[in-house]
Amino acid sequence: MRARQLICRAEFPAVDLPAILEGFEDAWAEIGPGAGSDPIVVEAARLLLAAIVVDVARAGPIHRGRINAAAVDAFRSRHRNQ
Repeated sequence: MRARQLICRAEFPAVDLPAILEGFEDAWAEIGPGAGSDPIVVEAARLLLAAIVVDVARAGPIHRGRINAAAVDAFRSRHRNQ
């Protein structure tokens, strides 16, 4: 829930929020199963993904598929480099 709030509070136009939130949920569907079962780890992963989605959306253009793909790539890249 906090991850979606982070996205909603990022001051995007209301017309763009559905695509951004759907892109986030699509990305989470790919990443989430690998996050494990510890609620703290899952919440941290969702918040990191939400921050990445905000960055991707700010870079534009706003498109659900682009947000999903770019966010998944960025998330996986960050975890590979840790």
